[in-house]
Amino acid sequence: MVLLLCAFWTQRTRLIKNSWDDLRSTETGSQLAGRLEALTGSDTLCREIVDDIIPQFIDDSLKRINWSQYRVIGFSTTFAQTLASLLLAKHLKERYADARIIFGGANVDAEMGFEIVKTFSWIDYVVHGEGEEIFGPLLDNIWEGKYFEPLPGVSLRQGKRPSPGLLIAGCSKISNDSPIPDYSDYLSEVERTQLDRETQVQLPFESSRGCWWGAKFHCTFCGLNRETMSFRRKHPDRVYAEMLELAGKYRCLALNATDNIIDMDYFDELLPRLAEAEVDFQLFL
Repeated sequence: MVLLLCAFWTQRTRLIKNSWDDLRSTETGSQLAGRLEALTGSDTLCREIVDDIIPQFIDDSLKRINWSQYRVIGFSTTFAQTLASLLLAKHLKERYADARIIFGGANVDAEMGFEIVKTFSWIDYVVHGEGEEIFGPLLDNIWEGKYFEPLPGVSLRQGKRPSPGLLIAGCSKISNDSPIPDYSDYLSEVERTQLDRETQVQLPFESSRGCWWGAKFHCTFCGLNRETMSFRRKHPDRVYAEMLELAGKYRCLALNATDNIIDMDYFDELLPRLAEAEVDFQLFL
C-alpha cells in the first residue's frame, strides 16, 4: 500500500509524480502522507521506499529483460497491479518508443480501461473484457503496421485522440480445448527470488466464467460480470485433468480457482473424483 500510494500521486496535470515531497505538496496528499507514516511509523521509511526502493525495482525490471527485442509489451492488471504497471510501462515507452504497450485484465474493463488509454499517453491499446478472440487480430494488425485499425473491444490511441472500443467488447466461449496455462517462467522467477520461502505459491486455474446466480439476480454488492454475466463452464473431466496436470507438472498442490462461482454440478461430477484421487490439494474455490 505504501509503495503504490507513494509512487503514484496523480495530480490534475495527469502526470505521475514519484517523490515523497510531491506527495506532500498538496493538502490531500499531505493528509494521505500522514496516514502512511502512521502505518509505517516512519517518514524516513516512506522516503526510502519512494526515492530508493521503487527506482531500484524499476531499474532492475528494465535491465533484467532485453525489451528491445519486442514490438509489443503487454500488462495484465487486476486488483493492485494497475499503478505499478503504469510506472513500468512509462519507463519502457520512454526507452523504446516504437514498442506498442497493451493493457488488459479486469482493471481495464469498460470505462475504467478507456480512461487509462485516454489519460496516459504511453498506453497504445486497452483490450476490454475477455480478450482471447480479439487479441490475436490486434497482434496481426500491429505486425502488418495497421496500428489504428478499429477492433471490437479495443480502445486505442492515435496521437492525442483516443478511440473507444469499450461498448462493443465481446464475450468469449470457454473451451475444453483451450491450452493449460504455462507457469514455467513464473516458477523460475519464484525460484530466483526465493519468494516461496516467504509465502505459499498458488497456481490459478479456470473452470468457468460468468455467474449463474447473477444471471438470475445480480447481487447488490457485486461489481463483476457486466456484459460477461452468462455462465460458461468446462466439462468436469477437463477440469479434473487440468488440476492433476498442474499439480504434477509444477509440484504444487495449492490451486486457486479464478471462477466467480462454482458450478453446482461439480459437487456430483468433479469434487467426488478429486476426493477419490487421494491428492492432498489445497483448493480455493
